[in-house]
Amino acid sequence: MTSADTASPLVVIERADALTGSGWIDARQAAYYTSLHASTIRRACRDDGLRHIRIGHVNGPIRTRAEWIDAWLMRHVHEPVVQ
Repeated sequence: MTSADTASPLVVIERADALTGSGWIDARQAAYYTSLHASTIRRACRDDGLRHIRIGHVNGPIRTRAEWIDAWLMRHVHEPVVQ
């Protein structure tokens, strides 16, 4: 399989947006977008401040947006120490 055969995270988001027309992505899509596990996304929503909404009820499915994920990731970037 070549790199041309694999979908980039941007393509996943575009596909999700094309399906829903809203820009909202679920935990599985967010995991693919970030190369993390879906449980890590859920834990980040619960404990670590990843902005999200829940559909229907307090334990409903998670929806987030790519720009919210990007902001969450950038808060966790550690700059190299230059001496």
